[in-house]
Amino acid sequence: MRLLCQQRQHRHPDGHAGSPAATKKELHFTDADKASGYALDALHWAVEKGVMGGYGNGQLAPQGLATQAQVAQMLKNFWGK
Repeated sequence: MRLLCQQRQHRHPDGHAGSPAATKKELHFTDADKASGYALDALHWAVEKGVMGGYGNGQLAPQGLATQAQVAQMLKNFWGK
């Protein structure tokens, strides 16, 4: 999550920095309530923009560790948008 918060502060090649802002709709993950408060804006944005999608079992695992492959996929999703 810290990576998403930091990455969101940097500008995308097309000039935006995490914009447009997330709508903060409800996160539909069974474990969304475990996300840290400081990360909620970035988390909402990343899910809404397709940077993150969670696991197939309906969980996001916000307190879990991301593998190298998962981080690579998130960055690919971010830069591809």
